[in-house]
Amino acid sequence: MRNGHPLFVYIRMFQITDIKTAEHHVKIIFDTGEYFILSLEVFNMYTVRKGKSVDTVEYQQLKEESERYLCNKKAVDYLSAADRSRLEIENYLARKGFSKNIIKEIIIKLNESGYINDYKFALNYIHYKKSRKAVGENLLRHELFKKGVSKNFINIALSESSAGSDDTESLYQLALKKIKSLGTKKNKESKLIFFLKQRGFHDKDIRTVINNLKSDGQIDEPV
Repeated sequence: MRNGHPLFVYIRMFQITDIKTAEHHVKIIFDTGEYFILSLEVFNMYTVRKGKSVDTVEYQQLKEESERYLCNKKAVDYLSAADRSRLEIENYLARKGFSKNIIKEIIIKLNESGYINDYKFALNYIHYKKSRKAVGENLLRHELFKKGVSKNFINIALSESSAGSDDTESLYQLALKKIKSLGTKKNKESKLIFFLKQRGFHDKDIRTVINNLKSDGQIDEPV
């Protein structure tokens, strides 16, 4: 009661104008033009129907359920295209505009169900990179760290894949190919060392391959 007059509280209502059912989800359309997409399981938890009006509380609940469903779908679709680290998925979902709380919830769910596994991601990433070209441990470690993989998982994956110790023969062939491509250029040895460091090889392994190339007569100039 205010100044002798009853106090009215305006409650916003949203009317459902249509409900469309697909194989795996339901689309709820409102008179505002907005629509929400829910899984069939979640939809059956609500008593919504065409023509019904819902208040702000239920409207927000449906909106959150829709965001949760779409966030999970985006994440699964993203993972089905290629193997991803946890950080890559988080960043992707953030770029799509999903809220931090929903993203966190979906990441936990995917992790528990085995969709996300940073150790397996690191292992697969190492095998993939080494199958394409000769790369050193330092580069692999740096790239995986940038992708958000923990140091512990990186160490285990490198050890399991034997990438923690550089392949001497692959390194030699890579260095030989590079030194030949330099032709008659000056400072070939220093250029080769720089190239191999960029590829992520350890200093001790680089020194070994340089000495081997010198022994084979492939390098005959001082540094």
